Amino acid sequence: MKNNQDFEKILKDTPNFKLRRAMERLREGLFDPIGVRLLTTGDMDINQHFETQIKNLEKGKNAHLCVCGAYGQGKSHTLNYIQQRALEENYAVSYINLDPREVPFHNLKQVYHSLMENLAFPCETVESSNPVKININPLNSSDALTNNSSTLNSSNALNNSNLSNSNSLLKNSNLLNNNGTLNISMFNGSSTFVDIWKKKVRQWLSLSENRDKSVLDMIPETTPHRFKSILAAMALQTEAIPNDKRNLKKHVGFKPREFPWILNSAFMGKEIPVIQLRNALRYRKVSFYNEESLSCKDDRIYLESIQAYAALFQNMGYKGWIVLFDEAESIMLTRINQRAKSYSLLHELFCPDRPIKGFCPVFAFTHDFFTHLKNEDFERTRIIKKQKTDSLKITNTSQKKEILEKTDMSEEKENPFFERNYSKAWHDINIYRLRNLTSNEWHLLIRKLIQIHALAYRWEPDVDAMDKIIFSRLLKQSEAESRMKLKLIVNLLDLEQQQMVISTHLQHA
Repeated sequence: MKNNQDFEKILKDTPNFKLRRAMERLREGLFDPIGVRLLTTGDMDINQHFETQIKNLEKGKNAHLCVCGAYGQGKSHTLNYIQQRALEENYAVSYINLDPREVPFHNLKQVYHSLMENLAFPCETVESSNPVKININPLNSSDALTNNSSTLNSSNALNNSNLSNSNSLLKNSNLLNNNGTLNISMFNGSSTFVDIWKKKVRQWLSLSENRDKSVLDMIPETTPHRFKSILAAMALQTEAIPNDKRNLKKHVGFKPREFPWILNSAFMGKEIPVIQLRNALRYRKVSFYNEESLSCKDDRIYLESIQAYAALFQNMGYKGWIVLFDEAESIMLTRINQRAKSYSLLHELFCPDRPIKGFCPVFAFTHDFFTHLKNEDFERTRIIKKQKTDSLKITNTSQKKEILEKTDMSEEKENPFFERNYSKAWHDINIYRLRNLTSNEWHLLIRKLIQIHALAYRWEPDVDAMDKIIFSRLLKQSEAESRMKLKLIVNLLDLEQQQMVISTHLQHA
């Protein structure tokens, strides 16, 4: 929050039910999108680190950021703050939580799927001088099959400041998801990735200097062939086949009602048979789809796609792509071969051979991750046995097997698990270390929480008195996590408000 005027203005413009929801989440020790906007302290430091990376992107330099802090110190809160700032700066954003079981970082396919599932753009549906931020799910396409549409579930916040007349619709809770995000299923227009992509392609091709170009010219050359073909197909119309020819054998794959679902699912990284994808591309008149393989045999195709999409989003009119990875310390909980792969991927993002245009990954780590990294045995090797069959000119499989059983035809070779010492290689990476709040910052935070709680539950506390009481209690909990301190503050406010209500009832009794 830049100043107290900003806080007062946003507080006044925020609907009461959102303030109550923020209090409920803080009461449970959770963060809330509105709480991020209203309660962020030390944002000048965050802004400085974020703006440095933005300037690096604008200059064509490598950009990344690591947010480092203890459990409960505010890493998720900081990532959500960066998410909102990035959307305000006209960046596409994806925010995901890494998990060794569900979204392990070494599994590029799952990471890709999660990033695309949580892709968000500055909203174009509602006209506003300060755009609404929504979560974009490519499967919610207006041209997708009805049974494949779904309601969005996102952790992105609605920015309710100074919306135009259309904002009156948003205040109807029926148009909002439980977490306060816009229910896109209630609207038509540029609300999904597919719709936005089609709109941007039409706008780009309508420019006088682009009239001799095609959709392929808008897709970065570095995009892997499979996803380049899918993006082209999404922007093209299905070929018209006369009804009297649809029953012919050569058109057995013509299933136009399935094509949107096939393309969206394949774009999301789901397993789609190549023959089905090929049919969709064929009838969407993608001229180049047969030039290379459409299969995903190598996981690196997903990393290359992620990096290429940042340039794609720039071609669509956005500044790039900010990718946020929360709970990245979970990498150290995986097996050594999985850690080795994760470290290798991190190194490509921290220290790429060349800057990735428009792409900025942001990771949240605990201090334990870097301690583990320092203690990792990067010299550790594994023994790999390799059979020496080059000298055997044997074509008969059974004869070859018999000879190998009688003769030791294998050699042992030591291979390192890790490509390099990453602790040394990452000595100069960009790290923003969270710090504990000062006494003045805690007082400011307490007073803000008192105002939010008072407005949410419509009561009038003595701010100065409550500030002193709460701060004295916090001094006794100096070792507690920040989120637990926030929970304590809300609980104390609840008790004070309940006592005031009870005393008021007794006076009128």
